[in-house]
Amino acid sequence: MTKTYKRYVEDTKQNGEFLVNLGDYSLYKLNENEVAKVYHENTINWKLEQDTSSYLTDAKMVELKGFITQYEDASDSDEADSIQQDIEYLL
Repeated sequence: MTKTYKRYVEDTKQNGEFLVNLGDYSLYKLNENEVAKVYHENTINWKLEQDTSSYLTDAKMVELKGFITQYEDASDSDEADSIQQDIEYLL
């Protein structure tokens, strides 16, 4: 892993607003409408330096926050997986 990448991950975690942990990765809000996907260190994407960020419209950001609330309130893993797919599609 490059130092630049490690610094990117540390900066994102330090300066971004944590949104949700989705298993292999977490989402952070960096700017008004920028959401970064930061993979956890134990995943292959961490080693490949595959983090991404997405810019969402205001309406899509509201939709994302709604999905996050639903994900956190999911009653079982099937429901959570379905909502996570909705989140991934949105990003």
